[in-house]
Amino acid sequence: LEVGSGASPGTWQTVNQQRIPSQGGPLGAFNTVNLTPGVYTLRLTVNDRQRGAITATVTVHVGDIPATPTPPSGNAPLRP
Repeated sequence: LEVGSGASPGTWQTVNQQRIPSQGGPLGAFNTVNLTPGVYTLRLTVNDRQRGAITATVTVHVGDIPATPTPPSGNAPLRP
C-alpha cells in the first residue's frame, strides 16, 4: 500500500508492505493523523499468481472538506 500527495502523484511513499499471502481481511491501513489536510491518492498493488501485478488507486480527502454555500431562502435580496 502506497500513498502520494494530490490526485495524480509523481512520487509514492510505502505505507505497508506484506509478502505473506492474504487469507482475507484487511490488506493495509492508512493513518491520517499526522497528514496535512488535502487530497491524497492510495495505491494498492497485489500479485496474483495467474495475472501478475494488479494495481488499484483511490483518491481521498483528508481533513475538513469546505462546506457548499447554501443560497438564501425566500425573497431575501442578494448582496455582494
